[in-house]
Amino acid sequence: GNNFDDDNNGYIDDRYGWNFIENSPYPLPESHGTHVAGIIGAEGNNGIGVAGVTWDVQLMSLDVLNGTEGDYLSDYEFWYGVLDAIDYAVENGADVINMSLGQDFNLTSRQFIQEFPDLHQDTLFTLQNAVDSGTTVVIAAGNEDLDFDSRWVSYPALYSEFISGVISVAAIQNTGDIT
Repeated sequence: GNNFDDDNNGYIDDRYGWNFIENSPYPLPESHGTHVAGIIGAEGNNGIGVAGVTWDVQLMSLDVLNGTEGDYLSDYEFWYGVLDAIDYAVENGADVINMSLGQDFNLTSRQFIQEFPDLHQDTLFTLQNAVDSGTTVVIAAGNEDLDFDSRWVSYPALYSEFISGVISVAAIQNTGDIT
């Protein structure tokens, strides 16, 4: 909080992370991201509530949604903010990047690449750099009850098809139905 870039990483006062929407050191708590962070690292056996997957973890809060998902997900500029956040995480030593976000396209992977060649190349470069730096990237593959065996892709989860170390994840209900 001293208005200096003490660690010389190009971000002033980013002690707790960075808000890429407002370009500030104040990531805002957002219901989904905060919920996912709790699943990852909520300390258990403390009488407060849930227990996370791992209790001994350091989390880096990188805000790319700022609490308003809908308006940003269709914005090309938004996705470049996400790529900047990936670069930031890698440069600041993240072992794992969790991305509980994505956008679904009624396209095949090949069609997506043809329609968005610049975004494809930039995403491929950013994710490959993350993996080459030793960071595992986990990306949600969508929660929209779509048949991804047909003509749908989820960006950026589709990059698990191209890069080892990028993992796309999905969920099913206890009945086996898509969530």
